[in-house]
Amino acid sequence: RSSVQWVSLLLLSLGMGVTTTKQDSGAGTKAAASVALGISVLLGNGCLSALSSVLNEWLIKVQDPRAPLMFKNMQIYSWGVLTAAAYSLSRSDSAASWAASMQHTLFTAPLGGLIVLNNAAVGLCVSAVLKYADNLTKGFSTSASVLLASVAS
Repeated sequence: RSSVQWVSLLLLSLGMGVTTTKQDSGAGTKAAASVALGISVLLGNGCLSALSSVLNEWLIKVQDPRAPLMFKNMQIYSWGVLTAAAYSLSRSDSAASWAASMQHTLFTAPLGGLIVLNNAAVGLCVSAVLKYADNLTKGFSTSASVLLASVAS
C-alpha cells in the first residue's frame, strides 16, 4: 500500500510539472532553467511543509502527553514569534523605531491587530485538530476553509 501511495505522489508531481511547463520551441536554456528552478523550489517547499506538519503533530501528541494543549501551543509558537521578531528587528533602523512600528501595527492600525488575532485563532484550531486527528485531516480542513472563504467572498 505504501509503495502505491509513493508512486501516485510521484505521478501527481510529474503531471503537475508537465502541465505547467510551456511548450515554446523558441524558448532557450534560460526559460528551461527558470522552470527547473521553479519546480525545485516548489518541491523543497512541499517537503519542508510536510516535515513541519509531521514535527508539529509529534510535538503535540507525543511530547509530554499530560501537558495542556495551550501550554504546548505556547512552547511551539513562541519560536515563531521569536524568529519573526528577530527578523523584523534586523530589518529596522533601531530598536526604538521597531518598537514604534510594532505598536502602530498592533494597537493603532485595527487591521494589523485583527490579522494577529486571526492567525492566533488559526494556530489554536490547527493544534486542536492535530491533537485529536492527523495531518491528513488538517490538510482537508485547510482546503475546505480556503474553498469556503473564496466562496463567501
